[in-house]
Amino acid sequence: MAVYHTTGKELRKSPKKLIAVLVALLAVGGTAFGVLSIRSGLQDITTNPPEESHIDVSMPSSSDSSDLPEDHVIYAYDVRFHEDIANGALVLVNRTYGIEDTEHGLVPVFEHKNEHYKVRDHEVLLQEEAVLALNEMTAAFYLATKIDDLQVTTGYRTKAYQQKLYDNYKPDADEDPSEMAAKGGHSDHESGYSVDFNIYRNGESITMDGTGDYAWLAEHCAEYGFILRYPESKVSETEFAYEPWHFRFVGKAHAMYMQQNDLSLEAYLNLLKNYTYSGTHLQITDAQGSVCEVFYVPANLESETTEIPVPATCEHNVSGNNTDGYIITVYPDRPLQPNNTTSAITDESTEAATQ
Repeated sequence: MAVYHTTGKELRKSPKKLIAVLVALLAVGGTAFGVLSIRSGLQDITTNPPEESHIDVSMPSSSDSSDLPEDHVIYAYDVRFHEDIANGALVLVNRTYGIEDTEHGLVPVFEHKNEHYKVRDHEVLLQEEAVLALNEMTAAFYLATKIDDLQVTTGYRTKAYQQKLYDNYKPDADEDPSEMAAKGGHSDHESGYSVDFNIYRNGESITMDGTGDYAWLAEHCAEYGFILRYPESKVSETEFAYEPWHFRFVGKAHAMYMQQNDLSLEAYLNLLKNYTYSGTHLQITDAQGSVCEVFYVPANLESETTEIPVPATCEHNVSGNNTDGYIITVYPDRPLQPNNTTSAITDESTEAATQ
């Protein structure tokens, strides 16, 4: 069933009041409501195929729209299947929550990189939005440091390949094996949003330890939507040892909030469960000044699908958390743009420097 909100806040406070208003409008004026079908999750940036989601939005007539407050937001229900919970930039993959292989949205980094970093080979894959952010971050890193010897060594991994790494892993004498290797299905790399860096200099690969000029990455990565996935201070939460080379794309607003509040991905996703659609939304301003609202919707475990309220009038994205629900990020000040099926990666980004 489609729903129409005069404002997001109003409906969250009084759903019954909204129904009464709609009934009154129909009775007095016989106002006709059009139905607008919005495909593929209302321009969200999830990795779901278009056919897996549909939205029907009941819109007011033009005369009714003029009476709405300037900051009105129209919401509709986006229907998601249970497998969608494992899609999106905020999926949690760790020792507890595993993930299955996915190919949707993955692109070869080598074919779309800029000239400011190198890639191990043509087989390194990432989700497209992560590559775009990676290009933006490495360009800024070069401008700040004049260093162009970063090399992307690892992106997406399959479950089988991760299991092979786990089976063949032999820890050093000073390493805790329980904090180093992940079984197949439980590596953050299997999300398609994680990247490992090293330094490629004079034909030799060197560990990127995050010191010196390379400390810039951890200090500024949130401005481009990345977090340091395994900080030294969060081992008890992530259950993995400190990895200064491992960065995870989550989106600019989320990355900024995590950095400012010193949160691991585990802690942040748990925190978001306090911000629901019908309650208070988390307000975040990213490094570029974009303001967004974030809220959590639990998955409906009694059905094959979950209805998620998403705005029909402004930009937003939906991500599963890979545990029990969905995270909706809304940008009230960004009007929804017409659907553009063209890839955001331009031909210019295909100029790839050799290794």
